[in-house]
Amino acid sequence: MTQHSRNSLSVALLHGIVLQTEVEVFPGVRLVPFPPLKRGQEIPLYAAEWISGTGGLYFLRKTQLLIDCSVVSHFNKEHFHQALCLACNSGVTAESFPLQRLFRIGKNPLSPVPYKGETLSSGPLDPVEASAIEEAKRLYELLEGLVCDVRRKLHIPITRWIKSHTNRSPVDQMRDLGVVFEALYLSRSGNKSQRLQKRASWYLGRNKADRDRLEKVFKKIYDLRSMAVHEGKLPTNVEIGGACVPISEFIKQAQDLSRQSIIKIVEAGEFLIGRP
Repeated sequence: MTQHSRNSLSVALLHGIVLQTEVEVFPGVRLVPFPPLKRGQEIPLYAAEWISGTGGLYFLRKTQLLIDCSVVSHFNKEHFHQALCLACNSGVTAESFPLQRLFRIGKNPLSPVPYKGETLSSGPLDPVEASAIEEAKRLYELLEGLVCDVRRKLHIPITRWIKSHTNRSPVDQMRDLGVVFEALYLSRSGNKSQRLQKRASWYLGRNKADRDRLEKVFKKIYDLRSMAVHEGKLPTNVEIGGACVPISEFIKQAQDLSRQSIIKIVEAGEFLIGRP
């Protein structure tokens, strides 16, 4: 195994994405699945040291993001994490590992060492398809190519959209999504609900009928956002377009609309130019 010099290697652990096999994302950037643990199996040194303090359960259902900085001259982990979340339509979380101590004592963090704990396994999860990784690569390159002002304005909507997936409370999710839509579609005071309805439905709607339908959805999103913020509660079911759906299903619809908005802006390279 190649010996890495100090600071030439970066390791992050991703939760919320499962792979069947290792994937090279870019030269020097790999996604490597962390397998179920059994005594005597070889695992990376950095993981063995971490397991001694946290237990092996920490590594189940996670994927390693390995970046060899001696190969890749520039790689933005934050932008790739955002692209991966958008591509997989989920709240992937990432934690970077401090490797300085291992480099300082002359150890390669990826050196294989035997796992000494108990055998651990987790239930099966659907692995991410190759098409999702390709989409993540596409979105990453688009994010990297954005002008600074557009990227800056998208930072809050993307991070709060991701947070809406990692939060378990519907009230917190609705608050997060309210921030997403306000950051995407509103820029000044006034009748925020009406401007959000008009701008969001205009931007995402395919035709007049679709925009009329979306206006009703966005009005309901803003009403629920206000209820979550001011009352700290939400109804169990939501009536929209003559149908009554569980709040969880409506939140999923709001997440999908915010994701569509973000990806459309990333693809356009501009922040809602020409909106009503």
